[in-house]
Amino acid sequence: MTTRLKTRAAAAAAPKRVWPSPVVKARLTMVIRISLLLWICLLAYQVRYHPVGSGHDSSGYAMNYAHAKGAVFGRDVAWTYGPLAYLIVPMPVAGNLTAGIVFQVAVWICFAAVSSWIIFVRKVPLGRVLMFGVCLFLATGLFHEFGYAGPDMFLELLGLMLLGGSLGSRRPMLWFGGACAMAIPVFFVKFSTALGIVSALGLFTIALLLTGARRGRYYLLCLAALPPAILLTQILLFGPPAALWGYIRAAQDLSAGYGVALSFGSDTNGLWTALALMAAWIVMTAVLYWRKLSAWMLSFSCLGLLFFEFKHSFVREPGHIEIFFLFIPLLCGWLVLFTEFRKRDWYTVGALLIIAVLWYPRESARVGQLRNPLSPVTHRYPMSELFHLAGIRQRMEPGTVSYISRQRLSPELLARIGSASMAGFPMECGYAAANPVNMRLFPIFQWYMAYTPYLDGRNAAFLEDARTAPEFLVFDWEAIDDRHPLLDSPGATVALIRHYELDGMYGEQMLLRRRKQPRFGAWRVLETRQLSLRQPVHVPASNHPLAGRIHLAWNTQGKLMKFFWRLPEVRLVASSAAGRGLDVRIPPEVLEDGVPLNLLPFDQEAMRTVFSGAPLPDRVETLLVGGPGAAYLEPSARVEILQAADQTLPFALPQAPDFESLQYRGELNTARIELLNDTGASAFSVVTVPNQRGYLRVQGWAAIDGEPAGAVLVEVDGKARPAEYGRPRGDVQALLHAPGALRAGFEWAVPAWDLGQSWHELALKILTKDGKGYYDGARKLRFRME
Repeated sequence: MTTRLKTRAAAAAAPKRVWPSPVVKARLTMVIRISLLLWICLLAYQVRYHPVGSGHDSSGYAMNYAHAKGAVFGRDVAWTYGPLAYLIVPMPVAGNLTAGIVFQVAVWICFAAVSSWIIFVRKVPLGRVLMFGVCLFLATGLFHEFGYAGPDMFLELLGLMLLGGSLGSRRPMLWFGGACAMAIPVFFVKFSTALGIVSALGLFTIALLLTGARRGRYYLLCLAALPPAILLTQILLFGPPAALWGYIRAAQDLSAGYGVALSFGSDTNGLWTALALMAAWIVMTAVLYWRKLSAWMLSFSCLGLLFFEFKHSFVREPGHIEIFFLFIPLLCGWLVLFTEFRKRDWYTVGALLIIAVLWYPRESARVGQLRNPLSPVTHRYPMSELFHLAGIRQRMEPGTVSYISRQRLSPELLARIGSASMAGFPMECGYAAANPVNMRLFPIFQWYMAYTPYLDGRNAAFLEDARTAPEFLVFDWEAIDDRHPLLDSPGATVALIRHYELDGMYGEQMLLRRRKQPRFGAWRVLETRQLSLRQPVHVPASNHPLAGRIHLAWNTQGKLMKFFWRLPEVRLVASSAAGRGLDVRIPPEVLEDGVPLNLLPFDQEAMRTVFSGAPLPDRVETLLVGGPGAAYLEPSARVEILQAADQTLPFALPQAPDFESLQYRGELNTARIELLNDTGASAFSVVTVPNQRGYLRVQGWAAIDGEPAGAVLVEVDGKARPAEYGRPRGDVQALLHAPGALRAGFEWAVPAWDLGQSWHELALKILTKDGKGYYDGARKLRFRME
């Protein structure tokens, strides 16, 4: 009995066997940590390279070309991307491809090293690491779905990882200093991305100072060392300090003007969802602060980043709006990784769940992709290519050839240019990739981006200076967002008219040659007026070159909307002496640089006439600033009419057709008046048009026997005026079963002050191709403005 009791006591005292044993559990945990690390590193693999011509327009090539030619950013060229931008969009130009791959691999290795330290040395709980990996999976599109904007986001993520590592570390200054050091190369890659990192560092430091921590002062000193470090880097690597200021000023102007000149979008649901997500983030920050969790400082540091990405995404929604919604899971995963959750802190989990509930309906498809955890990896370039540079070049060759084939200039044009310097404008800056030319880049690569007086002035000074201006300019009549290619940068346009003349036409391309002497001299102020924006600017009749400076200013609401969001389009409406109307979107701030008046070509044919020195076919008589964005401008503006008295211009205004001398062919059923501003007109005979823009814009189409007509004239109350005719209309081509591309669309605009609020009759007259006959449109329309 005693022996049995002793045996039972010994068995009870012996340690119980548990499964898994501590050794097995430790090994299993290590395997899981290694697996999660490998998954995270695969998701973060962002080594990217591009064939020549890929990316947004040809600006990616321009960055590579500028670096290869030794151009100094800030002095020679300027953009929101800086002198190291070619490293995140490397192309096979000079040694850029190899340098870019090495740089991106180095950044990826740094990310892997930081992640390894956090996962293995800091031993962050596996649940938090898993959530970080899931959120990174959901956000991977941020790095590769938006052209070449992506690697800079990855640099931003690395900076955030270093910042998060400073929380709870034994050596926080080492981590924070690393985050500050990361901001330096990012600054020279992209200015706006660097602003995002610096805003996070600054807000984190402010939060730390609010807690009373002594090391906050050291963080402040570390931040204060950033500007001298950037200046020293500029001097050692990129040139004189003045170029640094040029880069900063241009990048700041490009960022500030973006919300005015390039605004576009109508996703109201997306906007409210984004605002709700930002509000939920602020609530979560307050909850973290209330629960005395140190991670509130990280959450607080993201407020600037959220604001920057909101503006980046919603100013121009197409192609950008998803950036914000992918940025949300990235920040959430990063915050979870560095947040010490406690059992009683269900409030924090609840705040994160609110964000997830708001976000999920927008991006539910991405959550479904978690069924294949490696699916984002299949869209990346394989790592094996990194060790076979020739293979990379070979794989990119088809894309490069495709781009080059579209940018080849005609042999006759190339022969004319020869070895002389040339530039492409207003948009194309990649001709050197496809042609043996000595190309010079404008300081602001593409004219539609020169939307402030400073940026416009940079391009104008480039053309005024004989040392920098190219001998030849290749012009393509291209524009975006219903703009006029020469009104995006009016100061540069005036310099262009002053110093260049027509050399020849080569198909659709116009070649301009620099003049030995300017066409006219300096401007003098002819008159100054203070006008209400509701009143048109009446241009005096003159045979001397005229320009108009319109000094616009945003009202208080306009300034707030410009800073926090975007402003709707502003349009310029002009009527001419020949009865033509011009109605185009403009960047309003550059109007103070001087809009050419009696030298402004309405279309490419008129531009050929202007630069050839032939008698001018038209001149502007009235101007009006309108459009929905005009409501956010101060109600009056100072207008200066400038004149160059040393030059006399010849004019030959076209006469309206004498319909009595033309053969009447009857009524034409294949012609339509479709829109009066935004009001549909094709199904009505009487229309009332709201006067919200200060002009009437008539749009429609006309064709004769399935082919384009000779011309279209819009007749208002019996007076015929020529319309802009020849816009491509694929829908009309399909409707009429036309065999080829049908350029049958027309557009005509008239200022509202010419119409008043009385009733008018609108009709069409369509000329035959040979100009010997005409048709009447089958339907007439009565309308009035209200």
